Amino acid sequence: MSADVPAKAGKRRRILLWVGLGFLILAALVAWLANSWNATYQQARTVQSSATTLKSAAIAQQWDQLPTLFTTMRPQAQELAESTQSLPWRLLTMVPFVGASAGGVSDLAVSLNDVLTAAEPLLPYGQRFVTTGLRDADGRFDLSGLNRAAPDLVTLADVLEAAANRLEAIQTSQLLPQVSDGIVQMRDLTSQSWRSVRVLSELVTWGPSLIGADGKRTWLVLLQNPAEARGSGGFPGGFAVVTADDGLVKVASTGTSADLVNVPIPTKSASADSKALWGSRLKNWNTFSHSPNFPIVARLAADGMAARGTPVNGVIAIDPRVVAAILQVTGPVTANGETINAENAERFFTVDVYSQYRDPGKRDEVSMALVQAMITRLLSGGWDPVALVDALSGPVSQGHARVWSARPEEEAWLVEKNAGGDVPNAPGPVIALALNNSAASKMDAFMKTAVDYQPGSCDAAVMDSNLRVSLTNDSPTNLPFGLGIYDRSDDPKAAKGSTSTVLYVFAPLNARFNSVTIDGDPASLYLGREDGRDVWYVYLPIDRKQTRTIEIKFQQPVVDGVAPQVLMQSMVIDPTITIDPDTACS
Repeated sequence: MSADVPAKAGKRRRILLWVGLGFLILAALVAWLANSWNATYQQARTVQSSATTLKSAAIAQQWDQLPTLFTTMRPQAQELAESTQSLPWRLLTMVPFVGASAGGVSDLAVSLNDVLTAAEPLLPYGQRFVTTGLRDADGRFDLSGLNRAAPDLVTLADVLEAAANRLEAIQTSQLLPQVSDGIVQMRDLTSQSWRSVRVLSELVTWGPSLIGADGKRTWLVLLQNPAEARGSGGFPGGFAVVTADDGLVKVASTGTSADLVNVPIPTKSASADSKALWGSRLKNWNTFSHSPNFPIVARLAADGMAARGTPVNGVIAIDPRVVAAILQVTGPVTANGETINAENAERFFTVDVYSQYRDPGKRDEVSMALVQAMITRLLSGGWDPVALVDALSGPVSQGHARVWSARPEEEAWLVEKNAGGDVPNAPGPVIALALNNSAASKMDAFMKTAVDYQPGSCDAAVMDSNLRVSLTNDSPTNLPFGLGIYDRSDDPKAAKGSTSTVLYVFAPLNARFNSVTIDGDPASLYLGREDGRDVWYVYLPIDRKQTRTIEIKFQQPVVDGVAPQVLMQSMVIDPTITIDPDTACS
């Protein structure tokens, strides 16, 4: 028994030795992990500081500092991303209470590194744009530079979208405040920017051909005034002819509607249905744009310019909201003693110009001088392209700008991107509306429009549908009557402040009209047709402060996979459109 004592003592010593060694290893491991975590934490703080400095410089438009700041931040972000993918940091993500925050830091670091990696090839183009506007010494856009930048912009848009989706999936409520704040900021940045960069990438991809990379292009820019409503957007009060040849863009000429009306528009491009629906209005520059289907209007405009001896192969229609959006980026312009900026441009062209300039000739002179100054400022460069895309995205999506190209591949792209303004000739619960001023006045600056569309149930083969359109004349009493601006040419004896319009409803394909009421009373509609769609329309005089309501009941076939939609021209006062249900049948 006494021989067992030393053996047991030796065994206990070995156990204690191994336990002590284990504690030492564990302590070393904890120290290693703590050191790794602390190092990563310090890297994160460094990246955060660099990001704050970079953001401040961008906001202050200190463009000369951005390349150096970016170059400094790029390796910091890469090192942080690698550290958050290391074993110590992955272990930290499994620790209760702090694991979710550690995982959030990993996602944030990887997202930031991916974005900076994708943006790095574009840095030289950004530097050059700041200094030269991507133009050569003679003012031409650098088409080869645009072509080289296009694939990198596509990559950056893809990466920004992926980062936005990754960060959107994080439950920030479970994270430490300092982590959640950084994720929210990065998520907002990527969510706001990826769509703009996507649009910019497509503009850079298609832009070179639009500005003459493969031959001279001539564009007609129509300046539409929605104060006198037209189905395409507004009365064509002025125009500019813009040429683009190998990247050199110039304004060739400008004019007003009065300069156009002396040469009628040939109607060879119009269909028999369009000619029957619109009649002689298609030949007149003041009335040719009644259809809401912009390609039809644009082809007529191109035919009209050819008849005037100025062939064009593209048409752009813009209104004062677009002018305001451009001025938001380029800054204000002054011409003929008048200054317009992003805040007052829309109001000036739709209302104020008529009270300030009673003489039509002087009014047109001032208006066109301001528009030409805006175009010149835009073509001179020096603005932020992403900011311009952001500023124009809203007006374009709302129909305040429309573009048509005579080249089929470009036209297909424009239609796909909601810039073409077409009314699709395909089955489905899609309605197009057009308001056309019939008083030859500018009273539509005060017209409020509310649309309620109930396509019906998908349960049967045919849907019972209902469309209600309410129009309110909200004009003030202090308008300059008696000058032909706010007076009724269709009814000179009408009360002051009265207006009139014709509402056109382009019905879904194969729809069947049932009944109509106006202000609750049974009524009737005129019938027409354009591009395969039945067109129902009615003439409506509207007194000041009066609301007229048209309600149409009809049936349409159920079409799977097409969401209900109401297409309508842009107005000075944005229409209110309600669709219920707004989901596609399936």
